[in-house]
Amino acid sequence: MSALALSDAERERLRYERVWWEQGYRAHSPAVRAIQQLNLLEFFAANGVKTILDAGCGTGQALALFNAGGRFDAQGFDIAVNALNAGVTAKFTQGCLWHAAEVPKDNDAVFCCDVMEHIPPQHVPATLRNLRLATKRVAFFTICTVLDVWGPRLFKSPLHLTVQPAAWWAERFRQAGFVPHADNAASASKAGPSYAFAMLTPAVPVTVSERAGCPVTADARVVLVGNGPAVLGKKLGAHIDGFDEVVRFNCYQLEGFEEDVGAKTTLWATFGHGTVPRTSEPPTRILFIHGANGFPARGGDVWRVPLTFYQSLRAKIQSLSTREGERLARTAPSSGCLACNWLLECGVKQVHLAGFNHFAKIESKLHHYWLPKAFGKPVEHDGDAEALLFAVFRKQGRVVYLG
Repeated sequence: MSALALSDAERERLRYERVWWEQGYRAHSPAVRAIQQLNLLEFFAANGVKTILDAGCGTGQALALFNAGGRFDAQGFDIAVNALNAGVTAKFTQGCLWHAAEVPKDNDAVFCCDVMEHIPPQHVPATLRNLRLATKRVAFFTICTVLDVWGPRLFKSPLHLTVQPAAWWAERFRQAGFVPHADNAASASKAGPSYAFAMLTPAVPVTVSERAGCPVTADARVVLVGNGPAVLGKKLGAHIDGFDEVVRFNCYQLEGFEEDVGAKTTLWATFGHGTVPRTSEPPTRILFIHGANGFPARGGDVWRVPLTFYQSLRAKIQSLSTREGERLARTAPSSGCLACNWLLECGVKQVHLAGFNHFAKIESKLHHYWLPKAFGKPVEHDGDAEALLFAVFRKQGRVVYLG
């Protein structure tokens, strides 16, 4: 550790131990506001998070919110030993975020709210690198992009030492080894003019072997297990596990649902974007379903659905859709529709389906079987048009619905 780094850490510790004596500074909790505004409790739950590091936890109001109800086990970390409010009982570690040895590792998620703008510019890369190494699944940042008022009032110098626009931070995240989460764009749009929001996943250095052709033989007994709620309650787990090839999608979950969805996976179909299964590692046989560019979040043997096929299938679905205008232009094939059509195109004789109801929302308003929350029909997919396409395959005997 360099003398410069040590003096920077010590200086910042002393400043913030002074700041936290100010009751007015304590009263403000942007972390709680962000959790509520973006429904982060559900975001973390949907991504298989159980343990959370609140990096730069301050008063601990977010910690208390995370730990309420027993859904998560959150711990706090802050440079100031006097940061936590009285009565906050969560595990707490005092330390410096740019000192790698001090940052707690092996967390499912990192939550870092109104912290990065306080980091000295020369230590931003190390801090982000340490936080990327501290999370196994997801990270969420809120960063203020304007100067503060408390620093000039107390010290005649700002507390916000790194004031930069959202695009600048996006590049620093990339350099640190983060990639945007699939929900990042939606969250970033809610940030407002003075803040940057970022939902991220740690980019795992992956080694892939590119494969040509089809990952499934023509005569294999194949089942695609969708993430929709139609799979619940039918106790198909043992039947599913009896197939030669069991294909699952994106952020599927096995734990707690084995009776309905089974426990076997031989092929993982993923659109990338840092998405990984919620409670288990995927197999190393991977169907990358959205074109020639990009990589899955885990390594292995990769078969790619060609972009030309994706575009052709998209045009076919749009031709069957009753949508118009912008809604029609945004309509694209779902992961399940794309994977099934590609396997059939490659010569697989028959595909069985579990958990496919084409977003009907009749028996259940759930979107994913593991997430107990109601959703409307997705705007990016047209389940009715996809159902028409599948009806042709069903009539031909090439698609069989289980349950």
